[in-house]
Amino acid sequence: DVTVFPEDPVELGEPNVLICFVDKFFPPALSVTWLKNGEEVMGGVYETDFYPRQDNSFRKFSYLPFLPSPGDFYDCRVEHEGLPEPFTKHWDPPT
Repeated sequence: DVTVFPEDPVELGEPNVLICFVDKFFPPALSVTWLKNGEEVMGGVYETDFYPRQDNSFRKFSYLPFLPSPGDFYDCRVEHEGLPEPFTKHWDPPT
């Protein structure tokens, strides 16, 4: 499961953090990439370790500090050996 949500209520022009929550995967090896307007974000991203779940799967969080601006959109792309191709979760700031 992949979910993208802001840390705080989104207000245009106010700094915030987007969170990509990846849940229920095994083995604990995956890659998370952030895209802004279709372009890979190279800096400022930070991630947690892999957190074990009771069912022996794992969860992980990736954080992207951002400044919400009109027209910008974001994607969290997850690559894992259990996926036939990378999975992308899209997020648009509210208008």
